[in-house]
Amino acid sequence: MFALSPSQEIVWLHEQMQPGSRAYNFTGVLDLWGTLDRDALHAGLAAVLAQHPGLRLELVPRPEGIPGQRVAEDCQPVLRQSDFTAEADPEAVFRRLLAAEAEEPLDTERAPLLRWHLVRLAEDHHRLIHVEHHLVHDGHSFAIFLRDLFTVYRARVLDQPYELATAPSYEQHARTEADPQARERALAFWTKELAGAPREVTLPGLARPGVERRHRGGQLRQSIGADLAERLRERSKADGHTPFSTLLALFAELLRRHSGHREVTVGTAVGNRPEGYEGTVGMFVNTVPLRLRLDPTASGTDAVDEVTDVLMRALPYQDLPVQELTRRLGLHTGGADNPLFNVMFSAHDAALPDVQAPGLDVSLYEGFNTGTTRFDLDLVLLPDDRRVVGEKHGAAGMTLIWDYDADLFGEARAVLLSERLLELLRCYLDRPEEVLAALAPAPQAEPAVPVTPAGLDPAAAHDPTALALLAGTERITYGELDRRVGELVDRMRAAGVTAGQPVAAVLPRGTDSVVTLLACLRLGAVYAPLSTEDPACCWSGSPPRSSSPPGRAPSHCPPRASPRPCWTAPPSRRPSPPPSWTAPRTSSTPPAPPACPSPSWSAARPSPGTSPRSSPGTN
Repeated sequence: MFALSPSQEIVWLHEQMQPGSRAYNFTGVLDLWGTLDRDALHAGLAAVLAQHPGLRLELVPRPEGIPGQRVAEDCQPVLRQSDFTAEADPEAVFRRLLAAEAEEPLDTERAPLLRWHLVRLAEDHHRLIHVEHHLVHDGHSFAIFLRDLFTVYRARVLDQPYELATAPSYEQHARTEADPQARERALAFWTKELAGAPREVTLPGLARPGVERRHRGGQLRQSIGADLAERLRERSKADGHTPFSTLLALFAELLRRHSGHREVTVGTAVGNRPEGYEGTVGMFVNTVPLRLRLDPTASGTDAVDEVTDVLMRALPYQDLPVQELTRRLGLHTGGADNPLFNVMFSAHDAALPDVQAPGLDVSLYEGFNTGTTRFDLDLVLLPDDRRVVGEKHGAAGMTLIWDYDADLFGEARAVLLSERLLELLRCYLDRPEEVLAALAPAPQAEPAVPVTPAGLDPAAAHDPTALALLAGTERITYGELDRRVGELVDRMRAAGVTAGQPVAAVLPRGTDSVVTLLACLRLGAVYAPLSTEDPACCWSGSPPRSSSPPGRAPSHCPPRASPRPCWTAPPSRRPSPPPSWTAPRTSSTPPAPPACPSPSWSAARPSPGTSPRSSPGTN
């Protein structure tokens, strides 16, 4: 018996935090067209199990908590079989079977931690469902499995000898002690890299507020056509990037637009295979956090350069177990949430073998929805040539799999994000040198319709002589309230506020706050109350006084078509502006305002008997 490797340990720990989850069940389907030799297929499965001890691992409970593991010596393939040729709708029956197989748990204490179900759909059409636990699986290992399976299958069908490549066992890897000095260097790198980094990407307006996180997963599969995918590969190669790093940069820009954050931390899965273990089957994958700093004024190529640099700096330290990093940083979680990030983007690009199966055309479908997710968003890039076992023909497209938390996001939100990412990709490939923030702007919303006085405007809907407000010794009638609201509406219009625009108000409780709220309702603006007691990060978006001409931004801020919020506060309560426009800094870079990174601000105060005040500036 020997201990779990760090990659296996994190899988086991997460399963204990989320009992009943199938997030670590890998499910794939091999589509087999042609004449299938079932005996040769069974012989291939048995030979692969015998060849790779990493596929015969089983857990052994230990009293101290984390289990050990051992290699089972006598291990036969678990191959179920079904025939749907007599069914009226074989595809519908197959879909139900596939869902059931994906949901059925694997007994991690009994090898093998994988099983197969062979389904006959027609005389010349079969599908092999492959279910495997991530304690013994990663994408590179699956490619090795397929190579050896069809090597044996081909040899049995053609009655030829075969030889499978040997490699060090997974047990050797799990027993290898980490180099203490290399581990300390990796801890020092990640501690410095992640100091003050944001841990969470919030997407206001997309995520449902206040929902209970149940890790219920939804999924969307998005196709990138062969022509567009080929353009992406060519552009990436010409600039010294990979399609993955290019798409990661565009995905980060999409997050910036919807979150307002200029820094995001995105997790990604890395191969993490030590030298010499390229042919070993087992779980090697690790997850690393990528701190991406986003400059909305940078060109597309510069933004992709920056993301590629982050990847290149991180890869030498990819072997540091993520659980050890979280302990060093003092981060903890009481559930299945990752304390380092809540968004992931990875690529499953291990090439499938070119082994020809006689009489068969073989295609792979993977990435099926397990019904659970550990992240708010989890994207996986799959090259379409990974779907073909055997000879490849022509340029291949790509598939993006969007797994999302179904409690936070509905399918419509996932579709919206996926369509915007694809449009951003098209625009980037057309104009890579253009400022990335200017590419593929969101369509302008229709102007909001002002609320009618008869709806939510009590100041105009009551007897003007009736008492409306009591504020200390001040008594205000509905007629007086209506007059003050009307004056403030006129001032806000003069300041450029229109229906649908936000109005940030810093006011004490009292008459002024009521007047401001009613004026926003009458104008159709959005009332956004703030407080001087709010944390500094909330004030980072507040408008300082500026000498800029009205309606004109400083030269470093690009013109925007976004709405201009109105700033409403009594002079005695308004915060002192910095001498020039520099946002107040906290330990991490403050997020930009979500609706408009560079809006123009104007100021007004609802005080009776005074002239309107406006103080234009920029944020």
